[in-house]
Amino acid sequence: MLVIGNNPGHIRAAIQSAPTAPVGFLSPALVDQSVEMTHSEEETSDPTTPVVTDGGVRTTNRLEGISGTERVGGLSQFPYVLRESDIDTVVLAFERYDRTERFGTLRICREQNVNALVRDSLATQVLTTENATGEFLRVDLQPWPWYGRLAKRLFDLVFATLALVVTAPLLVLIAVAIKLDSPGPLLYGQRRTARLGGTFSVWKFRSMLPESEDANPGCCRDRITPVGHVLRKTHLDEIPQLLSILTGEMSVVGPRPVWTEEERLLREDIDCWSKRWAVTPGLTGLAQIRDIDSTDAEEKLQCDLEYIEKQSMWFDLRIVALQLWQVATDSCDLLTGQDPQDESSLSSNEQTDSTEQ
Repeated sequence: MLVIGNNPGHIRAAIQSAPTAPVGFLSPALVDQSVEMTHSEEETSDPTTPVVTDGGVRTTNRLEGISGTERVGGLSQFPYVLRESDIDTVVLAFERYDRTERFGTLRICREQNVNALVRDSLATQVLTTENATGEFLRVDLQPWPWYGRLAKRLFDLVFATLALVVTAPLLVLIAVAIKLDSPGPLLYGQRRTARLGGTFSVWKFRSMLPESEDANPGCCRDRITPVGHVLRKTHLDEIPQLLSILTGEMSVVGPRPVWTEEERLLREDIDCWSKRWAVTPGLTGLAQIRDIDSTDAEEKLQCDLEYIEKQSMWFDLRIVALQLWQVATDSCDLLTGQDPQDESSLSSNEQTDSTEQ
């Protein structure tokens, strides 16, 4: 067992309540705040160097051990320590819910098939399963069994390949229409959140005027171009994301990936928002077929968590069927002129992605 974190109090609590004695802990350079220092010493002290006092040279005040457990390195040494010390369980003791630190640690645990535990008082932002022991909950790093993940991946590959073949004749027409409609690039890329807090670029056909993005959900809808409105209504602007499905960055069904800047605002308002990062983001999802978007973030989160809890291959197929029906209905409305270009006519896809160009 290994403890990893950035807060001395959380690390101490994890060590003292751990079911077995940890081999050590990983953390940034920590300062022992219990060592009393004069005001002048505080101004000049550096945790990495000795401090000179009237009585001579005092040893560094860097914290190298907590509750009898040794600090074995910094956070960057985590993969190395996992291999060299044959670690099979990691206890998270982070103060902040940081993409790079906490969720980066979880990504490495998943890749190395290592169990991750978190104290129940700090488990609000990760998906957990049963009590592991005592005060600890097990982080659910693989919500689907291996055969379910295999079936889902095969379905993603087949669906994305067939969709690209079917829509290939439209690509040139869409490109010409966008260029004739308004100046600007053909495609628009945006950094979005991937599984376990990672990020990746989502590409779409541009449907808004350049420089139109805004992190506030629901903004900039008046900047949608005429061609962009048609692309959004028929969901043809999403075609480039089929490539992200082929590379494995996205799935056909899953929580819709959110722009990282918009998500920063949502996480400030909703403490457990990052629980939706437990699975691969999708082209469509339960929130989309229910017409729920980021302007109703609480309800959207509940839909995403409901999907994670109920997910199965049959559930995915049902969501895809309903989404295709919505696409057909929206396209018919557009062709028959029953689609005024106002806010009330925006589909769930438009509302969710209203920050994109």
